[in-house]
Amino acid sequence: MKERVAYCCPRCGGKLVRGGKPGAAATGGAVGALIGAVFSGVVCKNCQTTYERSELPQAERRRLMWQNVGFIAAAIALLVGVVVLMSYRSRW
Repeated sequence: MKERVAYCCPRCGGKLVRGGKPGAAATGGAVGALIGAVFSGVVCKNCQTTYERSELPQAERRRLMWQNVGFIAAAIALLVGVVVLMSYRSRW
């Protein structure tokens, strides 16, 4: 089966990964890490070049946008799940 590369570097063709903000995970926990991933840029693993979303091809920007929607939905679901769990736990 062919491996699907998520995003390709426009300069060297290497793999692009999300830059991430390590402070977001420390201050906001899992929800902070998910929201931080949405607003971070992408970095090439090979040449270490940071790219803004506007520098990527249209197809990759679209895939990145849908992945961001998934991250935000996961963050909201996680937050709602914690609130519901804590409200049930307070009734015990």
